Amino acid sequence: MVAVDAKRQEALAAIISSMGKEELKLVEEYMAMLEETDDEDAQYVFKKLISESTDHLMLDTKMLIRLSPEPQRWKKAPHEELKKLLKDLERAEKREKEALAMYEKALPKLDDPDLKGTVMFIRDQEITHVKLVQRLKELTKKKLGKM
Repeated sequence: MVAVDAKRQEALAAIISSMGKEELKLVEEYMAMLEETDDEDAQYVFKKLISESTDHLMLDTKMLIRLSPEPQRWKKAPHEELKKLLKDLERAEKREKEALAMYEKALPKLDDPDLKGTVMFIRDQEITHVKLVQRLKELTKKKLGKM
């Protein structure tokens, strides 16, 4: 990536972040519209819009990651910020475990090998997400313990 100064990097991140938030709103709206209609043509269109908007959200997120500075373990966060982060991570771990359970529950009900393979792939990513959140939670606890 081309090097950009920190101020410009923050400005770009703010723009991309707002784009991602808008895509997320679109996904939520299209999901609601999908649930409210029985029209097959509309359902197809809403599903396509949901799919493409989630792709856009993923791309927005990847751009944000590229703009983010590498983690610097030597930087210390304020104690209150770490306590809030720990609470947020507890909530995130719960949500990731719920998502994992949802995919685990769906697997036995799927006969189609392609669908089953896709759900297994997502389930495996959810396992990774749980572990990632747990690792950050442990790191946060260690940082809190050192204060």
